[in-house]
Amino acid sequence: MLVLRSIFFALLLPGSATVLIPYFILSRRGVPHWDAIGLPGLVAVALGATILIRCIVDFARVGRGTLAPVDPPRALVIRGLYRYVRNPMYVGVVLVLLGEAALFRSTDLLLYSAVFFLVVNLFVILYEEPALRARFGEPYEQYRRSVGRWIPRRNAMKRAGLIALLLILDAPLPAQMPRTLSANDQRARDIFEQLININTTGSSGSTTVAANAMAKRLTDAGFPAADVQVIGPAASKNYNLVARFRSTGMQKPILLLAHIDVVEAKKEDWSVDPFTFLEREGFFYGRGTMDVKDGAAILVATLARLKQEGYRPNRDLILALTTGEEGGSDYNGVQWLLANHRDLIDAAFVINMDAGDPVILNGKRLMRSVQASEKVYVTFKLEVHNPGGHSSLPTNDNAIYRLAAALGRLSAYEFPAQLNEITRASFARWGQLQQGQLATDMAAVAGPTPDTAAIRRLSAASPLYNAQLRTTCVATELAGGHAENALPQSASATVNCRMLPGTPSDEVQSTLSRVVNDTTVTVSVVTAAVPSPPSPLKPEIMDPVERVTKRLWNIPVVPVMETGATDGLYLRNAGIPVYGVSGVFVDINDIRAHGRDERIGVQDYYDGAEYIYQLVKAVTSR
Repeated sequence: MLVLRSIFFALLLPGSATVLIPYFILSRRGVPHWDAIGLPGLVAVALGATILIRCIVDFARVGRGTLAPVDPPRALVIRGLYRYVRNPMYVGVVLVLLGEAALFRSTDLLLYSAVFFLVVNLFVILYEEPALRARFGEPYEQYRRSVGRWIPRRNAMKRAGLIALLLILDAPLPAQMPRTLSANDQRARDIFEQLININTTGSSGSTTVAANAMAKRLTDAGFPAADVQVIGPAASKNYNLVARFRSTGMQKPILLLAHIDVVEAKKEDWSVDPFTFLEREGFFYGRGTMDVKDGAAILVATLARLKQEGYRPNRDLILALTTGEEGGSDYNGVQWLLANHRDLIDAAFVINMDAGDPVILNGKRLMRSVQASEKVYVTFKLEVHNPGGHSSLPTNDNAIYRLAAALGRLSAYEFPAQLNEITRASFARWGQLQQGQLATDMAAVAGPTPDTAAIRRLSAASPLYNAQLRTTCVATELAGGHAENALPQSASATVNCRMLPGTPSDEVQSTLSRVVNDTTVTVSVVTAAVPSPPSPLKPEIMDPVERVTKRLWNIPVVPVMETGATDGLYLRNAGIPVYGVSGVFVDINDIRAHGRDERIGVQDYYDGAEYIYQLVKAVTSR
């Protein structure tokens, strides 16, 4: 599809500029024949067309996008000819136009070429460069400062001349130079690679190995050994890292949180080795790249960078890299730390890297989400028992039929809609990003008195919107009968519920019993609820998030309620507000966490590292 889109937009945009419009200009006076005097023009046309094609290919291969503003590259393209000037594609188009003017000795085409360049120059300055700055942030700024808009800088002139010669001769380009990383990006990459290469699954890995590796990174950066601890239960192979960046301030610390355990990954299911860090075609691959070793690596890299810069925060910063969030460990690290060493992690609030991902949709960086609330996980069992009997003598009282009827009534039931501070803010911000009826409905439910018709339309429009509006319960497992020739003596179903914060579990259980409307169907708790309160949207965290997001990405900040669950619930229940603020953009249509070939974008990772670095400074500035 990307190849077809690239061809379509190439024909539509450069094709119109270099073929269709010049044809109309020349046809007004008749197209003159060209002779040997026009041969330099033919060379210019060939060179310009070759430059244009090479740039389109790089947009597709590296940027994973096209030249059209409606379908732009998802990654910053700074390879190939883009190492010499920032706009080689436009240079190619202008060369084609000048070549055509020379080839046909047309002053009209020459005038059109000049007008085209002036219009493109204004477009680049007024729209394209601000859009790139908003989309790619500081990496684009560094690129802009290093590479000229139209003319190669002096140290690039010789290489630019060689490239031009190779293009004219249609010779193959030499291998592209690898991206030159800043010292900070290189540190963040090295730490990320080290973490991915350490197996931290519950079955065959160890978070202790990863915790010790990250501890060494911090002590090597200048942290006193006494401020870096690798701790956990004595008999466990899965320890946690807790480190403190000390200040002279008296305010309560900020806790920076990420888990370093990962879900299982079978090598035979992947196209690459899940425990070997791999960079390929603009992505980093490996188990945990998205969930959530990227965040852990960024936090370690951020603290190491701040320490080496001599930064003095206005309050202590605490780093906790924990085990057990994915459920495969022998205990949960956050729970254990709260129960046994709360003094090590007690904080004014938490920045959690395991939630609140900034979102990419259709190739565009859409919004910066901040997770300030989580739905509450609780599981029930619906069960029916009766005497059973021989299958040749069926009765009306069949356990499976009764259970099926009960589940049918449950599937038709919808819990009432309820909005809180977080979800109202979510719909208000989401509405600003939408158009038409969807935008109107989101604004209508975000108001003081939510519109019931808008709630119905949103619930039908998307499972995500529905889950934000109400408690949900869904059947996830079934069991019944004991033999193919016997009437079932029992039948049961597992029903998993995600409750809105503040909803009592026994209230949901009573609702299920009422909806089932059958006294022979019992409703019991399998996994008890561990509710957690929403975190208030305080200015001390939201203002810095807004400032840094505006400065680097210029996209809206949207508070969200997580429909799943993170370790943040234990901290919220301990009275510590938690805010999910990951730095790495996630493509909403390419989420591979817990799945095959897990990956994140290379540029998204580097941008995320810079974002978290600036955010940590913003929340601890004097």
